[in-house]
Amino acid sequence: MVTDPASTAATGEDGLSVESRLADIERLDELSVAMQKRILHGEGLQEMLAELAEVTAKPVLFDDFTQQLVAYSPGPSLTDAQLLEHWELHAQQPHGAKGGIDCVFAPVQLRDEQWGTVHLLLGAETATDFDQRAVERAALNLTLWMLTRRESTSLIDTARSEFIADLWRGRRWSHDMLLQRSRSVGADLERPVLLGVAIRLGGETAGERALLQNALERLRKNATQHDLSCMAAVVESTCLGIVGMSRQQAEARAGEKLANAVLNALGDRFGDVTISIGLSREGSVGRLRKLLTESVDASRHGAEVVQVSGLYQSSDLGLLSLLSSLAEGPELRRYVDDELGAVLGLTPAQRTPLLETLQAFLDCGGNKTVAAKQLHIERRSLYYRIERLEALLDSNLDAAATRLRLQVALQGLEVLRRVGAPHQRA
Repeated sequence: MVTDPASTAATGEDGLSVESRLADIERLDELSVAMQKRILHGEGLQEMLAELAEVTAKPVLFDDFTQQLVAYSPGPSLTDAQLLEHWELHAQQPHGAKGGIDCVFAPVQLRDEQWGTVHLLLGAETATDFDQRAVERAALNLTLWMLTRRESTSLIDTARSEFIADLWRGRRWSHDMLLQRSRSVGADLERPVLLGVAIRLGGETAGERALLQNALERLRKNATQHDLSCMAAVVESTCLGIVGMSRQQAEARAGEKLANAVLNALGDRFGDVTISIGLSREGSVGRLRKLLTESVDASRHGAEVVQVSGLYQSSDLGLLSLLSSLAEGPELRRYVDDELGAVLGLTPAQRTPLLETLQAFLDCGGNKTVAAKQLHIERRSLYYRIERLEALLDSNLDAAATRLRLQVALQGLEVLRRVGAPHQRA
């Protein structure tokens, strides 16, 4: 039998033709170009891995040096849930020089330090030379991505930040998926009671990012000291976290104690900065997005409306949260003017005692004796002021519906004062 020399030269030891080899080289170059474009556009690790998953048509994962999952792309063959479930088993497998039992991988090294590992899952397939080269090419580009990053936060912080941001923005996961994803970033969400915590700085603050990073570290440190689980990250202009505790700790108000400890520590160090800490109601894994939203709303209220450092609990905001959202438009000013305009149109000397009397009377549920004691005036003086208020407002203050209406108006007036939005007759 005579062998064609041209045919032998056109095929390598692995059986690939020259054309196939050239095609693979072209695909690898395209992978590098695509990943480098994402670097130039400032995109994240998730998007970088998506390029590798697309060119190989296989799931891709990236873990840090502690084997905590930082980012992943499921590729065309698996769902997110399936990939996370597979990862929990895969991470326990030994990885030799060429890969694990069902993966090929490549380390990502920066300044002689290994920051993480890229894993390409093979499933039932056999690794090809192209798979190995693609993973190695991706690892080189991920090293370049790390060199161009402006932030010094760790990779696992990045993963937690993306997870919390996804939760807050409404990404929907099943209960099991949430627990799997949280475990992959080293967080414990299986505590009986969970709280959302948000730390926000008031006004234009120099070095805001550095201050929020300090708040993040303080929150984690104090949570450990209080024996609480805590997953937190800086998301946009807020330090946002999820704190877990036992029911006994919840009964002992451990969340409040943690928030106050963080507030005091930050206040001692940054006394000239307005620091608002928002605390959500208690909840469970199924209400995580609601917990985060409540804490953010509470912290924003303290930073932007009250503008005073302190702990602001979602359960205490009540109507103020709704009124604050209306303060920028005309509706709240119009309502306050309709209900209280006749009193607000008086001179300061005339309206101040009347407004104080109205507030005390409403706070006491219409009990005139208690109201007079709180105001330190005689009941005859209280009766006179109430008669004056009823005449100006053309209302009967003994009616529960009237008192409710005026209570809302007084809270609306306070909100308008805090945000500097004048009512029409100020």
